[in-house]
Amino acid sequence: MKPFFTLAIIALAVSPAIAQKFTPVNNFSLDKYLGRWYEIARMPVSFEKGLSKVTATYSLRDDGKVSVVNRGVKRNGKEAVAWGKAKYGAAK
Repeated sequence: MKPFFTLAIIALAVSPAIAQKFTPVNNFSLDKYLGRWYEIARMPVSFEKGLSKVTATYSLRDDGKVSVVNRGVKRNGKEAVAWGKAKYGAAK
């Protein structure tokens, strides 16, 4: 699990540079986004390599941020989990 967690942290660290290439949507509804999302297709990302049954669950925290829990099943049947948080709003 440590390699998965380490790669997830690295991905989060480089995400601001990647995010500058994209424009956020204007009519985003956080309420519609919250809940569990099931992966039906993926772009190759190293931290999901070898995982199946991948999900991402988004929930609103008491501080207004969004809790993110990513889960997947490794080839050996064990679960891999990564926790994070996101802030809804304009990128700075």
